Amino acid sequence: MHPLARFFLVFLIAGFMLAAFPGCSDSKESNSQLAMSGKPQAGQAASGGGKVQWVALETAMESAKEQDKLLFINFYTDWCGYCKKLDAQTLADKTVADALNNHFLSAKINGDNNRSLAAQYRVRGFPTLVFARHDGRPVFVIPGFVDEKYFLEALKFVHSGAYGQMGFEDFVRQGLGRQYDFSK
Repeated sequence: MHPLARFFLVFLIAGFMLAAFPGCSDSKESNSQLAMSGKPQAGQAASGGGKVQWVALETAMESAKEQDKLLFINFYTDWCGYCKKLDAQTLADKTVADALNNHFLSAKINGDNNRSLAAQYRVRGFPTLVFARHDGRPVFVIPGFVDEKYFLEALKFVHSGAYGQMGFEDFVRQGLGRQYDFSK
């Protein structure tokens, strides 16, 4: 193929990709640059009124044991459109943010800046949402974007301890989330 034709073809493909996937740009507009050893970061104001309180992973792991809470680890990247949508929609929901703040310790990890940690948790795409014990051992993983309804079901599944007795699909199919109360 002629070099000029090859350049034109690559240019067309790149243009198509940018048009088809506008959320996956290389912009650095994320408010959450929290690295594994970063300082705790206040939650982000959101349209739904929710504000997740993010802390450094080490702090979350230490506090989780003392407070008898599970960890919520959000692996994201700055260029990921679905990560931004997760922040703006799912995690911005007041019910979701309140449940996370009251019953979990949450850490937000940039997968590009913490590749070895992302590899340790077998992150294959972004966002990846990990629920883990205080020692970091995962109990439930959600690969990709989910809306607030699905995420609340997942929170109930993990918080109830049902992950030790059944799969998430059985939990949902049996309607156990509908009767679950976070105050227990």
